[in-house]
Formats: sequence, structure tokens, C-alpha cells
Amino acid sequence: MKAAIPYLVDSKGNIASIAGIGGSPLLGSYCATKAALIQLTRVAAVEMRPTGVRVNAVCPGFADTAMVERLVPDFEAATQVPFGDLVAMKQGRLGTPQDIAEVAAFLASDRATWITGSHYVLDGGLTASLV
Repeated sequence: MKAAIPYLVDSKGNIASIAGIGGSPLLGSYCATKAALIQLTRVAAVEMRPTGVRVNAVCPGFADTAMVERLVPDFEAATQVPFGDLVAMKQGRLGTPQDIAEVAAFLASDRATWITGSHYVLDGGLTASLV
């Protein structure tokens, strides 16, 4: 990352995942790498602050993407719940790429000049719910 600083001046974020802040069946390695990315975001934000580069992570829940679509059969097998029901129950609806892009665009904008080292959860309340 330090070698990339000159190229990061116009790039101000990471796409992480809520998998980095909570466990998920079938995704042990994915969860571990996303947790590492969230921590790397914090460290990089402090290290890169003198350069003016801001580093933030966006952590979406289930979104309407090809990656999530590929996971549906395995999630249904592991949870014994239809995926659409699981999404409706836990986060209300699938997120959209636009939902994620709007937060990323805000973080990259001049309105977020004092925001660095943070992670933003976009999941319709999935991680906020205990039940």
C-alpha cells in the first residue's frame, strides 16, 4: 500500500463486507479476509493520513450481485430456509449496487474530508438485529 500512495490519491475506499464483522455459514475464509480488510483500513488510514489519502471500508450485506446469486443454493442448503425469506426476514430486501455506490461516492466526495479509518455497514439492519 505504501508503494501505491501516489496512485491512491484519487481512490479513497475499500469494499469489505458485513462478513468481516460477523460470522456466516460456509464463508469462514471470506469472513476472515474481510475482517482483516477492515483492520487494514484502520491502519492504512492512520499511516496514510499525512499524504491526504483517506481510507474507509464499505461493508454491504446481501446485495443483488452475481456473487450473492452464486451463494444462494449453498445458503439454502445450510440454513434450510429459502434465500428470499432469509433476506426479507434479516435485512428487508436485497441491497442494490446503487445502494453501495452511493455510500462509496459520498466517502470519495469533498463532503467526507474528515472521514477516514471507518467502516460503514449497509445491510438493512441485518447486523443490528439479535433475533
